[in-house]
Amino acid sequence: MIELLDRFYVRQPRPLAHSQCEPGRICDTAAVYLLESARIPVLEAQYDSAGMVQRYIVRHVRQQQFRQRQGVNPVYEINQRSDEVSVIRRHKWRPAIVVSSPCDAWRAQPRQHDECFVVAPLYSFGARVEKQPYPQTFIDRVKAYAYNQLFYMPPDGRYGIQESFVRFDRLQVVHERWLVPRSVVLDTDFLDALQSWLQAYLGGDLAALNDVLSLYREEKLSALGITNRGSDT
Repeated sequence: MIELLDRFYVRQPRPLAHSQCEPGRICDTAAVYLLESARIPVLEAQYDSAGMVQRYIVRHVRQQQFRQRQGVNPVYEINQRSDEVSVIRRHKWRPAIVVSSPCDAWRAQPRQHDECFVVAPLYSFGARVEKQPYPQTFIDRVKAYAYNQLFYMPPDGRYGIQESFVRFDRLQVVHERWLVPRSVVLDTDFLDALQSWLQAYLGGDLAALNDVLSLYREEKLSALGITNRGSDT
């Protein structure tokens, strides 16, 4: 795709309100990690007779025990309700691409509806202190769009964008207040390619891929000796 498109990013003023973020807008947000353990870390609070918190407790419960924790030592500081459970999730501040449009107002009550967006977080290829850098073979495959859940993002120092990849398997819904928009969006043609690849990941027909992405992908997969199919693992 690098050879077929003239540009990938366009500088554009930040929206006046976060709720006006458009598809293709690059933002920063707290990207959530998936829970991998079979036990769910549940946060509970214990209070004294005066209503002052004495301590917080983290209990790791199995899935079948999760509902049993509803109403048990609720955490009032975060407005936890009696039929809710507070789960601890790790987050990391990451850039992300908005892939949904602003929500339409739908509540019947005359109050502001909850504005949220679906975003796709970016992961850098660069070496990190705690992890080894990605092997070049993996990077080459990502650049060839060999994985249906990964979308290659070329670097551009003018916009503060590192060489990275979007993870569609980490799509998440975030409230507008958790988004910090940057003054950069994906160029129209590049956004069209991303949306096309996302549609394929969500079950769309590969035959309906964006023409530029389809041509580029076919050439790169062939050069890597990979059969042109849905994904290569």
